[in-house]
Amino acid sequence: TVYDHAGASSYNNSAYGYITIYPQTSGNYISLSFVSFSVETCCDGLSIYDGTSTSAPLLGTYTASPGSVNATNASGALTLLFYSDGSVTSTGFEAAISCLTSIPMADLIIQSPTLGSSTVTAGNSVSFTYTAKNQGGASATASYTGFYLSSDTAWDINDTYLNNQSVSALNSGATSNKTGN
Repeated sequence: TVYDHAGASSYNNSAYGYITIYPQTSGNYISLSFVSFSVETCCDGLSIYDGTSTSAPLLGTYTASPGSVNATNASGALTLLFYSDGSVTSTGFEAAISCLTSIPMADLIIQSPTLGSSTVTAGNSVSFTYTAKNQGGASATASYTGFYLSSDTAWDINDTYLNNQSVSALNSGATSNKTGN
C-alpha cells in the first residue's frame, strides 16, 4: 500500500514530495488501485508519471480518484508527485500496489451497428446507432469513431471520409450507446 506523506492521517499544508515505485521482478509492471482519494480540488493533487522520475511521460494529474493506473514503460515503474497549497487539507490518498506480468490494453470495438436506410441520396443524411465497447483489460481514453462512404464492405484508400463522433473514456468492460445522422 502507498499513501501520501501523512499516511492514514490528513496531509500537511504546503506539501510537496514524490516517490518512485519499482516492480520487484524485472519485466513486471506496477499497478495502483486507489482505495481512497480526497484532496482540496482547486489546489492540491497527485501527478502520476509513467517511469522512474518526474521527467517521464505524465499519465495524469488528479484531484479525484484515478481508479486504477498501470505502468507501461520498460522499467515497469510509476512515479507519484503529491502537492498541496498553504490552506485546507484532507485525507489524501491510499492505493494498493500490485505487479502485472503484462500490460493490460484497451480494446475498443463497435457492436450492433444499424443504419436507418441502406441507401442514401446525395444531399440527404442517414441515421445510425451503435454501441462502443471497451473489451480490453484497461481503461480507454476518449476517442472518435470515424465514418466513411464506401462502395464495398472493406475499408481502403478509395473510401470517402464523412465525419466522426466522439466517444467518452470507457473503463474496461464499459459500453457507450451512440446515435447520430
